[in-house]
This record gives sequence, C-alpha cells and structure tokens, in this order.
Amino acid sequence: MGLMEISAKDLRRRTVRRFLEDLGSKSGVENIETAIKHMYAPDLKIWIGYTCRSRGFLVFQRSFKAQQFVSSFHSNQFMGSACKDEREEVIQAWYMDDSNEDQRLPHHREPKEFVSLDKLAELGVLSWRLDADNYETDEGLKKIREARGYSYMDFCDICPEKLPNYEEKIKSFFEEHLHTDEEIRYCVAGSGYFDVRDAKDGWIRVWVKKGGMIVLPAGIYHRFTLDTDNYIKAMRLFVGDPIWTPFNRPHDHLPARKEYLEAFVEKGDAVDAAA
Repeated sequence: MGLMEISAKDLRRRTVRRFLEDLGSKSGVENIETAIKHMYAPDLKIWIGYTCRSRGFLVFQRSFKAQQFVSSFHSNQFMGSACKDEREEVIQAWYMDDSNEDQRLPHHREPKEFVSLDKLAELGVLSWRLDADNYETDEGLKKIREARGYSYMDFCDICPEKLPNYEEKIKSFFEEHLHTDEEIRYCVAGSGYFDVRDAKDGWIRVWVKKGGMIVLPAGIYHRFTLDTDNYIKAMRLFVGDPIWTPFNRPHDHLPARKEYLEAFVEKGDAVDAAA
C-alpha cells in the first residue's frame, strides 16, 4: 500500500494496535525493545515526526498515543505503568498571558491554563524524559538518535557568564522565528522556556528542566528565553551538518512553513472533523 493511500486515522489505529500487540507479547525489556523497533518498521512506510532534509516533503502522521508510549519507554525512569507520565516532572506547558513584564517570568494566564504533552504532540512538539546525569551512556538517548538520524551533537551554555554577546543573543532568541529543520534541545542542566504557537496562533510556554528533551518541528513559529534562574545547558542535536538559521516572522512563504501547516494544522482539523 502506498503512503498516500493510508488515511491518518487508519494509520494511527494500525500503529497503536501494532504497538500494543508487541507490548503484550513478551515480558521485561524484550517487549519494550520489540515495540519500539516496530514503531519505526519499514512496512508502516512512515517515520513519526521525521522531517526529510531534502525539503521535498514532510513525512508525518499523528499517532499520538503511540508516540506517548515511545517517549515514556525511552526514559529509564519508566517502571511499567502508562498511567503516570514521567515527562511531566521535567516538562510543563501552559498558555501565556499578554503581559509585557520580564520575559523570564512564568506568564501564566489567570486562572492558569495548562497544556498536556499530548496537546503539544498534536502541534508536532515531541518530548522525552531522559537521564541527564548519564547522558554519555544513556541507552534511551542512543535509541532516539539512531531512530531519528541525529548524527550531530554539541552543547550550548546559556547564561550571562558563559555566552558571548549574551544580551544580543538572548534578545535574538526571543524574536519569533522558524527554522527549515527540526530544533532539538536536551536540557542537561538548568532550565528554560520554549514558547510555541498553537493552531490558533496563541502562545504556549513550554518549561524544560534538567532531563527534558523536546523536538520542535520544522516550520513552527517559536522563541526561547531563560527563566529567572538565568541558566541552561542544552545538548543540540541535528540530522547531518547543523543549520541554525532563524527566519523571523513573517516567513509563511517558505516550504517548511507550508509543510508544517499541512501536516499539523490543516490535516489535524480534517482528522478531528472526521473522528
């Protein structure tokens, strides 16, 4: 069956069914390894959230519950229960207010309006909880890098004492922009805010703390700032040679933006209407 012949709903059901069958067929670590392996199996003809750097197309369909399982299994904090999402201890999200106060403040709405990690996944923002104290030997991180093709890695320390031209850089980070490739950040120390636009252009603030890893899809408008602790050390990952070029809003004409809207906003509306 060709890629274009599978609807998003059918693919989601098929992927989740396959995952759950694998999960229940064996015990211990073996069932987790099999389930993860089959999540990326070639016969599904799809990679969850994987952006092709050729920019010819974006291969993505939204298997939200399956993605949640995979993110949890990659975390070595996961103890076999799908009821508690360990990611929420290191990644939290909420809708922002319209205040012009210090950008490093939480900026909650009143009353507070939190956003689930499943909701972020619907926008293409993927997340994991990993072992930041042992990132050099963490098998969970290794599996993610292999599955998603993250061949490049470096670190970025963001704080007034360590980042050259700090004031200029932190100002540029907070300008609303997009990238033509994924932005992958793994917080190994400190914390910071990644703000993303939802489907209706509202701001969602994503607070990433030590152990949290997120992937922002190509084409999503976003920005970054430190919180009041003024420090984050982040691992930066990339497919191939890194390209950090930001395109400040508006850049709606870029293929990456059009592909993002088609994959996460327009198709999402169509799937919800058909459900």
